[in-house]
Amino acid sequence: MAPFIIGIIGGITIIAGGTYLLEKIAEYIEQNNQTKSI
Repeated sequence: MAPFIIGIIGGITIIAGGTYLLEKIAEYIEQNNQTKSI
């Protein structure tokens, strides 16, 4: 049972981390686009 719980927590952490990275990348791209358009 313990490995199952650890697997779920690990999966959630990976998904949350990936989503966080995607948001940061999106913000970075938007900032670059704004500076280029000026």
